Amino acid sequence: MPEPQTQNTCMQASVNRNKGGMKIMQVNLGRAWAADDLAHAVTKREEIDILMVSEPNKRMIERQDWIKDNKGDAATYLYNKNIEVEGVNKRNGYIRLKLRDLDIYSCYFSPNIPIAD
Repeated sequence: MPEPQTQNTCMQASVNRNKGGMKIMQVNLGRAWAADDLAHAVTKREEIDILMVSEPNKRMIERQDWIKDNKGDAATYLYNKNIEVEGVNKRNGYIRLKLRDLDIYSCYFSPNIPIAD
């Protein structure tokens, strides 16, 4: 009898490779330590260059070299230290990284906030 399929509801991720060959992973961590640990393990195993997260564990992003929005709801970590960031724009709910040929946005908008806000 086959093993039952389990789904990790704590972390859902997508990985994309841009035209320059850079690998970027985007994930919602739901503020969970376990999801954070898993994201870092996958990032290292898959040789991801940039990790972009929504709902990071706030204590975790304070202790490491993260680029984060003003509220700590979106964060980006550069695993590839050869990536040159030309500029950073941060507000509540998003970060924009300006690279040589690419702008990257990491965003988080709570489903609990009214649209008018």
